[in-house]
Amino acid sequence: MKKGLLALALSGLGLFSMASSSRAATLAIQLQEDGGAITTVATQATGPGGAIQFTGTYGDFSVVLNGASSSQGVALSGLQGSTTSISNTNGITHTLKVFITQTDYTLPAGSPLTVTSGLGGSISSGSLGLTGIFQGYADSGNAAFGIADFTTGPQNANLNGSTFDTGSAGGQFNRGGSFSLTSVATIVLSAGGSVNFSDHVNVAAPLPSAAWGGLGLLGMIAGSHFVRRRQLA
Repeated sequence: MKKGLLALALSGLGLFSMASSSRAATLAIQLQEDGGAITTVATQATGPGGAIQFTGTYGDFSVVLNGASSSQGVALSGLQGSTTSISNTNGITHTLKVFITQTDYTLPAGSPLTVTSGLGGSISSGSLGLTGIFQGYADSGNAAFGIADFTTGPQNANLNGSTFDTGSAGGQFNRGGSFSLTSVATIVLSAGGSVNFSDHVNVAAPLPSAAWGGLGLLGMIAGSHFVRRRQLA
């Protein structure tokens, strides 16, 4: 009887471990050329606060992504694609999409959250498509590469000499429990073109909520002081 109970307990523990591993947090990079198949080129089972890299050839592109990273804090959480270099090694224009995702964000607490996103960089050679170049996503379902829930884009970039910048786009995102963030950079490069850029998707508690909370606290302190003065009188 005891052996049976022990076996049942170990079996249950095994099932729990399998369920836990299936829910492991994910930081990952995917690439897609010209609307074709999407390929995962780097992944790591880690919660917000991890970092991964990718360097290599993908189709007609040479890609160096020095740091896809995530961060999480009480005031601000984010997803970053830092110092990315992409070159079109082919003789005609091609499009490369760079997807970065991170699941299992739990902070900041509260809802709705304020989301801001942007991308900026420079053109080393050739020409770059500036329309719909970047888009940030937040997913209340906590799905890896979740792009169906909330978005801040698509964002267009402005060109100033050899540099380009989307500026900042934003909105408010209603979350329940854990959530994921995803960024999508759409790089349309002419033959032999080369660009360098960085991007981000940041999430923060909405300022109005914090402001009203502060005002409420001040009101409580003032009210307590007023009552105390009346009692002393």
